[in-house]
Amino acid sequence: MKKSIKAITFLFITILVLSLVIAILSIDHVIDNKATTAHFFYNNCKKIWSHRGYTQNTDQNSIEAMQAAIDLSAPGLEIDVFFDKDHNEFIVSHDYPYNLKNGEILKLETVLQKFGNSIYYWLDFKNLSQMSKTEALEALEGLTKLDKAYQLKTRTLLESKNTRNLSFFTQSNFPTSYWFTHSPDASVFRFWIDTYKAKIKYLYGDFSAISMDYRQYSTRLKNALGEIPILLWTVNDSPLLSTYLNDRSVKIILTDEQFFDINKCSL
Repeated sequence: MKKSIKAITFLFITILVLSLVIAILSIDHVIDNKATTAHFFYNNCKKIWSHRGYTQNTDQNSIEAMQAAIDLSAPGLEIDVFFDKDHNEFIVSHDYPYNLKNGEILKLETVLQKFGNSIYYWLDFKNLSQMSKTEALEALEGLTKLDKAYQLKTRTLLESKNTRNLSFFTQSNFPTSYWFTHSPDASVFRFWIDTYKAKIKYLYGDFSAISMDYRQYSTRLKNALGEIPILLWTVNDSPLLSTYLNDRSVKIILTDEQFFDINKCSL
């Protein structure tokens, strides 16, 4: 009788493990299929974008820094923004209270008026994570108005740690990226839980890509994320840039340096 119970238990555990493995492989296949067939808004051999503009001689997130990056042939700009609920405006700033530019608050619309569709934009949406659903939808309405004037959906990415609020923008056809964080000291179990939570949210359309500090983009994480578009920041080492240029999942790499002439076009 005891042997029979042990055999049944072993069979049950074996079936359970096999079912779990099959389920994981099935999810991975569906996610990779979605990632390879979906059209990510930026799939260019010039992957290296400017991080807050080129700031060697001027302030980050300033018009002058953005112009300097464009003059150096950066194909895109990462900009920090807040949505100001009181004034219904997107403000360019890394911090709150807002960083002033030339003694004034810099509005996103001012940037768009200046550069228009001559450049791509990555908007690090600083306060989206703290917003209620109602506030996030108000921000979406504000960005939709800007889109009508400047055609943002074809040239602009929104980034946030809050996948729920980010999903409202994704569902409105704005390119979006989930700011993924993972501790290198986390257990194997924690690693796989966090990774599959992100993958399933990608599958259900909460966001279009995953962005992270390049130091977190390990071989294990690269393999786990499969074909999902990856965006990395902030890489200031030329040999390392070349490595990421050859990674087909990596679509955009941010840098503070003058590396915009390094590209995959000639590789």
